[in-house]
Amino acid sequence: MPSDRVIQALALTTAVACLLAAGFLAGPLQREQHSWRHTTAAEAPSDALPPHITVAITALGPLRALGIDYLWLRATDLQQQGKFFEANQLSQWITSLQPRFWQVWQFHAWNMAYNISVATHTPDERWDWVNKGIALLRDKGIAYNPTAVPLYRELSWIYFHKIGQLLDDMHWYYKRRLALDWQELLGAPTDSATTPQAIDRFRAIPQAPDSLEDLLAHHPDAQPLIDRLHALGYQLDETLLRQIGRAQMYRASVDAGLLPADFKQTRFPLDRRLAAAVFESDPDAALEPLLAFLRKRVLRTRYHMDPRFMLELMETYGPLDWRHPAAHGCYWSEMGLRVAAQQRTTPPQPIDLLNTNRQVIYSLQHLAWSGLVYFDPVSLRLDLLPDPRFIPAYDRAMDQAKQRIESGLYGGISTESFAAGHENFLLRAMTDYYLYGDPDQAQRFYDKARQLYANRPENLSTGRYRKPLSELVTELLQENLQALPDTRQFITAMILRAMNEGLANGRRDTFDRFLQLAHTAHQQYQHGKERTPLAPQDRRALLPFQQVLEDNYIMLMKTPSVSLLKRARIWANTPPRLQLAVYARLLPDLTQQAQLVGIDPRKAFPAPPGLAIQQDLAPPAFDLSQNTPHQPQPLPPEVQRR
Repeated sequence: MPSDRVIQALALTTAVACLLAAGFLAGPLQREQHSWRHTTAAEAPSDALPPHITVAITALGPLRALGIDYLWLRATDLQQQGKFFEANQLSQWITSLQPRFWQVWQFHAWNMAYNISVATHTPDERWDWVNKGIALLRDKGIAYNPTAVPLYRELSWIYFHKIGQLLDDMHWYYKRRLALDWQELLGAPTDSATTPQAIDRFRAIPQAPDSLEDLLAHHPDAQPLIDRLHALGYQLDETLLRQIGRAQMYRASVDAGLLPADFKQTRFPLDRRLAAAVFESDPDAALEPLLAFLRKRVLRTRYHMDPRFMLELMETYGPLDWRHPAAHGCYWSEMGLRVAAQQRTTPPQPIDLLNTNRQVIYSLQHLAWSGLVYFDPVSLRLDLLPDPRFIPAYDRAMDQAKQRIESGLYGGISTESFAAGHENFLLRAMTDYYLYGDPDQAQRFYDKARQLYANRPENLSTGRYRKPLSELVTELLQENLQALPDTRQFITAMILRAMNEGLANGRRDTFDRFLQLAHTAHQQYQHGKERTPLAPQDRRALLPFQQVLEDNYIMLMKTPSVSLLKRARIWANTPPRLQLAVYARLLPDLTQQAQLVGIDPRKAFPAPPGLAIQQDLAPPAFDLSQNTPHQPQPLPPEVQRR
């Protein structure tokens, strides 16, 4: 009996001690919970979570924590064994039991996009898992944790890195699928457009009515068009929007006329009844307002994106092309910074803000080197060309980041952490402007880099900024020409200089010299690049030189800021074989632009010699099994210089 009393007393004392300890720990645990942004089901708004999640959380009660621990251990074990699909199934249970724990969503989205995707075997499967990772964050993770800044950064990173960079063997396939998806949705608002024109084209979307009633109030002539669409079995939804977008893409595609019918029917299915109803009669004035209305609705409900914020970013940074992965990287990282700025009670960790801000800068840098999208949606022919319009945007974003650092927003981080990247960007911009034939702009960036970074110890020891501009450019080219973005930039610059300084002035020798430099750089870079199995394009390889030449030629000839008279001079001095290769793709834009200013396009841009017999030329070849991009004929003798 006495021993029982002693045991009871000890048990009671231990229980009291545990309760006191729990009381002392309650405060630190609560602070830790807030620091991790973890909200319990009881603290969550009653309508914030789906019913099945609420039921699961409530049913398990206090056993939920033990169940979650077991699932985490099991999922980690499966992950280490390479059983990604089984681990993903457990992750769905974990996210249902921990919907307000943002790290769960971050981990499992990354697992889908990076681990599971590469464990599959076909490009379609890999793209599907990358897309699932994106959708998990965008549609659920951020929806349940709208103040968790790291989720915005993670979503931005998947777009920027997984799709936008070169590390995945299938990255070209991802880029083509993203471009196709968003051109169906939004059209091609930046094609052949100046910056103001591209922004004005997009402006119609955020300014569109929010409801069908408002649309009909402003555009009563839309009702007959809607009735015709209903008669074809369509509702005013994303399916209709994409079918119309697909018809628009088909009409604008030059490659559509070159591909065999069976390819177009299987790889580019088109509702021809809809296309006939919408496009083959007189243009319907209500079509564009209806499309803007549908695009606004789909952006909000399907992609959870704010069209007004998209427009704001375009006005701030430049003509973001939403077919480009870095444009989405910029959007989601900027959205994360905006969410952070609105938090007052529990501001995000400084390191999370800093890394999210870095994503903005990375995205703009990538857009400067590859932001001009050249895409044919029928053949999936894609090239990403440099867009110098984003160079000033990067510079502004960098200056803004430094201001935030100096204000203490990012804690004790020094602006020195941005110095190396900023210096490299300034030197890259200097080199590009020099190669593009703009020495004044090149000198401006050189002077800025010298002012900011000449006194760094490594620069003092090498004397980098004591060299003349031309000598430093040559040195940097020799150092960097084996990097894909730098090589592509160099080749593009040489081709454009061949046109601007050679063809525009009737100097064939100048044209040949710059084209030879571009062709040599292309050959040297391509040498020894390994073939990537199953991929539509080698992971680190350039497109064939003839296609690079044609795409850059077309880009310049479509640019409205280049005078039509200059483009006419370039056309007159272009080798006939190159004229034949690009004429069909240039004719619609050149005709329209010439007519707008009262110039006869037939005189300014006459058909190339031999156009009547061009059927004797071999048509562009396509590897239909791999969706391989356009493989044009080799350079003709009058263009080729080996």
